[in-house]
Amino acid sequence: MAIVIIVTITHFPLLLMDGTYWDDWVLKQFILERNFGGHFDLWNELGLPGYAVLYWVIGSLGPNPVIAHNVLTFILLIISALLVYAIGRKMQLSEFEAMIIAITASVYTALETTFVFNVTVYLLMLTLFLGGVYVALQKGAAMRVVALVLFTLSFQHNSLLVFYGGFLLLKLLQEKHVVRFVKRNIDFLLLPIIFWFAKETLTDSVAYYNRFNPAWSNVQAGTLGFLSKGVMEQGRDILRFVSAHLIAWGGVMAIGVTLVWKKYTGVPHSKRATIILILFGLAVFICAIAPYVLVSKGPRAHGYTTRHALLIAIPIGILIVGSLRILLQKEWGKWITSILLSTALTGSVIAHWTVYIRWQERWIKDYSLITYFEDHPELKKIGTYILDDQFPVTSETYRYYEWSAMVRQAWGVPGYLVMEEHESFEVIAEIGEFHPRWKEWYHLDGYPRAPCEAMLKIEPGETNALNYTKIRLFGSKEEMRSLLHEATVITVTPKAGCRV
Repeated sequence: MAIVIIVTITHFPLLLMDGTYWDDWVLKQFILERNFGGHFDLWNELGLPGYAVLYWVIGSLGPNPVIAHNVLTFILLIISALLVYAIGRKMQLSEFEAMIIAITASVYTALETTFVFNVTVYLLMLTLFLGGVYVALQKGAAMRVVALVLFTLSFQHNSLLVFYGGFLLLKLLQEKHVVRFVKRNIDFLLLPIIFWFAKETLTDSVAYYNRFNPAWSNVQAGTLGFLSKGVMEQGRDILRFVSAHLIAWGGVMAIGVTLVWKKYTGVPHSKRATIILILFGLAVFICAIAPYVLVSKGPRAHGYTTRHALLIAIPIGILIVGSLRILLQKEWGKWITSILLSTALTGSVIAHWTVYIRWQERWIKDYSLITYFEDHPELKKIGTYILDDQFPVTSETYRYYEWSAMVRQAWGVPGYLVMEEHESFEVIAEIGEFHPRWKEWYHLDGYPRAPCEAMLKIEPGETNALNYTKIRLFGSKEEMRSLLHEATVITVTPKAGCRV
């Protein structure tokens, strides 16, 4: 119950979000226009045709694919946390230890893309994978078949083929004998090999996507990047948020002390068992980062690329438990443990809420721009806009096709380009070398719709996520339009010779 409560508190703002970001503009448009062909081609070129069907189903769950996705993600966060807890118990961990790993897996701050539509399926695949691990730890031939099916489905997310090594290591630790392990688990050992062979045979991903680069310098830089961006900077952010919210920290501290003293039963662990657990956590951490390191896709501390940190929370939870085993052997261990866990939980919850609020504010800004274009159809005479964005909201930059998609949503017509001053259409068009249908995908079919150019300046107005949410849920359309008009200050200045 504590796990569900904590996950709910941490991710509840996700249920109130309704924004579209990054490549979601591509997926959303395909789904709204019922263009399954273009949608399938998008995923097929990445070697992931199964994703096309999954996203189509997710997008069809309701009239707004974004909201349907957010609800599904919220449910998956809870289910995956409960599966981690159940697996921990199957590993003979105590209730307290399994709960710590489960909570860490769902509230760790390194992943900031839970609100992104095109990342939902990654979490779905991880949930299926965790389901496969849990079922595989049960007895019976039927359970084994179910586990093999769940693993096979989850391998659509390629990183799980490597993360699967953690599961095999767990089985080896349970068997305690290599030869016996191989004999009893030959099906599990062969599964990823068979899957990869079938995938490479039956699909044809484009050459530029996810190229392996196993050079030592790349591995070293990628590993240090994960440790720096995925661990160290997350810790600094947690401390920064806690120091700014001491009252909240004090409240969580009181709860944390109670939980530690109630849930921790003082079960002794041998030094050998603790060392094995820590080494297991390190091995799983390597399995979590290896697929990203080898293709040079490490995460940044914030933004879209944090999606590459999807798998590191579970091994970090295991390492935390291993460290706490050592700490709790001390006379003052419970007090220190209470402080550390309360600090980590407080900072993590505040960090997630901050991310959700900031990105909702960015959507308010974007929605305000869409509304502005809706109110000014005369601007259709301008085909190209040079952007002067004085209202960044988040540190993550926009892609050019996000702006083009916003104009398309306003007027229902693709082919209008909004780009930074240092950009040019020729540079943007280089992507056509890899994407024969890039104009269709990125909302530029028919560009330029008009010969004129103009400067588009966006400045901050009154943006309040709480007020926006209140009006969206309980207010009128007039109130919403008024709020959107006040959210930004937008100025369009046509270049000489252009009349609007």
